[in-house]
Amino acid sequence: MIIYTDGYLHDVDELANLEKKIFSENAYSRSFLSYLLTHADFFKIAREDEEILGYICGEVMFGTGHIISLAVAEKYRRRGIGSSLLNMFLKFLKEKNIGSAYLEVSVENYGAIEFYRKRGFTTVNTLPRYYADGSDAYIMVTDIK
Repeated sequence: MIIYTDGYLHDVDELANLEKKIFSENAYSRSFLSYLLTHADFFKIAREDEEILGYICGEVMFGTGHIISLAVAEKYRRRGIGSSLLNMFLKFLKEKNIGSAYLEVSVENYGAIEFYRKRGFTTVNTLPRYYADGSDAYIMVTDIK
C-alpha cells in the first residue's frame, strides 16, 4: 500500500539516489535536497514498504505556487503516484488562497510535459540553457481551481 508522508532529513540519501536515477547530471545534489527538506514550504514523499517511490517539493513565492521538483521512480510511473503528489500540492496552495502554480521542465522531457498538460498546465515561456547540461526548460503554469 502506498502511503504519503512528509519528507525528513533521514530520507536525503534515498532521495538523492532517486534524483540521480531520474535526472542524471541535472539531479539536485544531496546538500540541496537537505536544504529543501528543511526549508521548502511543502515536501511530500510517496512510500511503499519503506521504499521511496517519488516525491514533490514546492514553495510559495510572491503569491504563486512553485513546483521545485516532482519525481517518480520509472518503475512506479503510471500508477497515479505523480498525480496524487501534484494534487496534494495544489490542494495545499488552494488552502492558502494561492491562485496559480508554475514549474520548469526540460523541453526534452516529453513524458513530463504531457503529464502536466493533461493536468491543466500550459507552456508560457522557454528558459535557454536552464539545466546543468545546457538544455532548455519550459515554464509551465496552471490556475488553481
